[in-house]
Amino acid sequence: HEPVTADRDIGAAWFEFGLPVLAGLEAQLALRYEDYSDFGSTTNPKIALRWQPHESLMFRASYGTSFKPPSFYELYQPLLQDTWWYRDVERCEWTGSDEDCKARSYPVQWGGNEDLDPEKGKSWFAGTVWTLDFLPGFEIQLDFWSFKTRDRIEWLDAQLVLDQKGDHGIVRAPMEPDGKPGRILLIREGPVNAERLETNGFDTTLSYSKQTERFGVFRASLLHSYIDRWEFTESLGGETVNRNYVGDHRRIAIPRNRANMNFSWNRGPHGLAANIHYTGHYRNHTDLYVDGEETGQPMIISSHTTLDLQYSYTFRNLRNAILRLGCNNVFDKDPPLNYGALEPFHDGRGRFFYLRWQQPIR
Repeated sequence: HEPVTADRDIGAAWFEFGLPVLAGLEAQLALRYEDYSDFGSTTNPKIALRWQPHESLMFRASYGTSFKPPSFYELYQPLLQDTWWYRDVERCEWTGSDEDCKARSYPVQWGGNEDLDPEKGKSWFAGTVWTLDFLPGFEIQLDFWSFKTRDRIEWLDAQLVLDQKGDHGIVRAPMEPDGKPGRILLIREGPVNAERLETNGFDTTLSYSKQTERFGVFRASLLHSYIDRWEFTESLGGETVNRNYVGDHRRIAIPRNRANMNFSWNRGPHGLAANIHYTGHYRNHTDLYVDGEETGQPMIISSHTTLDLQYSYTFRNLRNAILRLGCNNVFDKDPPLNYGALEPFHDGRGRFFYLRWQQPIR
């Protein structure tokens, strides 16, 4: 990255207080005011409710708004040049030739966008926590969430522009005498304000703990995150495009399912823990290529599961210092690769061992 120099002044004030409404019902109210030297002022409220009709059952919900100005890099990044692969849909419809209809490399220029507007968002959340009377130590948490963002700052998807026969950021040679679009000379990419992003889903947590006199404390938990919608609305080429990218790759991977399972045991100074990490499969942003040729078949980045183990010992006569010995990715499972590149949800180090010493100083 090229260096960027810029500055902005920010002033802020906020307040927050809790309010008992009825027996078992509480409300939390908050308000935040911010003033930006380059983007003006904004006021964003938040309200949250917590209702516990029974000692084993609790409901919670919240609603709030948000404001996020563009970063300096999104605004002022210097122009850079490279090449990338695109398919010229509009010219392909005229010629039908492989040169136009297959993806090929074009010059690309990208940088910041000083015309960006701030992102504005709304979010709501609702959930419940239930502890089972007939199974002490067992707890269920279920949380639903939804986020809506207007003018979300996203990197321009030039292929989406070409698919819609748009011209935003597409530099062509002059139109040919028969009306055929000129060949692409340059593609300009950079951050733009997408119209809207809507995403929602739910998180589930199951946990259980059991304390025994002879065998110590046993704990187990399962955390699962499910994304139902990650939908963009964009207007490119005069046409509004809606697409749900869950299970796909849109600059970042968006797997529908992710989960972590944890088991632990503690007895006196000794402790054992096992963690299982799972990331679901998703479709790559390009189709599958074999020997450099596009097959027209989707490229699926496969799901991935790893196991971590750890033993710990607490030295009580050393101010409760803790020695940890562990191994991550015990079975040395290779992460899925995207044409040789590591995907962001995965760790490419393979199996590795570690030894840690935690020493309190007070």
